[in-house]
Amino acid sequence: MVIKLANRLPQKEYVSGTEADVIDKPLQLQLTSGETLTFAIKDVQLNEIESLGEQIDVPSFERLVVASGLKKSALSGLYKNEDGLRTSYALVASGTYLVIVSLAEIQPARYALQVESVWQLAS
Repeated sequence: MVIKLANRLPQKEYVSGTEADVIDKPLQLQLTSGETLTFAIKDVQLNEIESLGEQIDVPSFERLVVASGLKKSALSGLYKNEDGLRTSYALVASGTYLVIVSLAEIQPARYALQVESVWQLAS
């Protein structure tokens, strides 16, 4: 599976608040094509980013990691964003787009969600 960057976020989409605030809020991401991709985290399945490395070719995965600003923890081997938040991915719009997100509880009952990048899938 080949991927290409579907948008260049001028700034990363960031949402914080209660768990319900974060997972229920519809995200609207402007894509390079001019389309707007709209979804809520509650409507998609989040998967560990490490498992994506088994599903796409190595050069595409490495490009995704670099473009999304992810770092692999030497201690745990897990990918995290610039703020140290755990990173996941979701397939959106019937599997047409791959959205890289970081979601974590940053304080008791306070969550943060950050969209790192959006990729278009091509076979």
